[in-house]
Amino acid sequence: MNSLSSTLNPPGTTTPLATSTRFLASSQHIESDSPIPMQSKPPSGSMMLSMIPRAQGHANELESAQLAVDCLSGSVELSGDAERLVRIQEMIKATATHIVPASLNGAEAADAAMFLDMDLSILGADERTFDEYEAAVRKEYNFVAEDVWREGRMAVLKRFGERERIYHSELFRGLFEDAARRNLKRSIERLAA
Repeated sequence: MNSLSSTLNPPGTTTPLATSTRFLASSQHIESDSPIPMQSKPPSGSMMLSMIPRAQGHANELESAQLAVDCLSGSVELSGDAERLVRIQEMIKATATHIVPASLNGAEAADAAMFLDMDLSILGADERTFDEYEAAVRKEYNFVAEDVWREGRMAVLKRFGERERIYHSELFRGLFEDAARRNLKRSIERLAA
């Protein structure tokens, strides 16, 4: 087991989260075999993050959230569990802003925080992996003019960099916060050049 998996899987305190389906730059930014400490049973929809891979602003998250509900509403696991489907939908939609929905509290809010932190874990990756991710993001948005791209991407990265804390959970802050800040700074400097 690798070090991230070991860190994220303290004995007896976790439920494995199967995988992320956000394959923009590949699933490297979330290790599919890394159990994450969840306060409650992990939402099946967590595997449906960004199922709609088109580069259309927040439409991806909204369409992915609806797709999750459509696909999961007939599942044996979630049959008749409308409340859980709403929670899944809210968590996926929250990836548009990376802010824990105010409608969630307690264990659900803690799970949403962990879910959002997983989505942002790429920001704290090693330089090579982060740079590969950034190149893949640019490739996804290759239809956007370079000057427009640079301005928009800098604005997104600056918003994360201006946060008091990039990650919601202490666990992810400890693992990724410093590297994320370095990566954001490097990327913003490159885009501004």
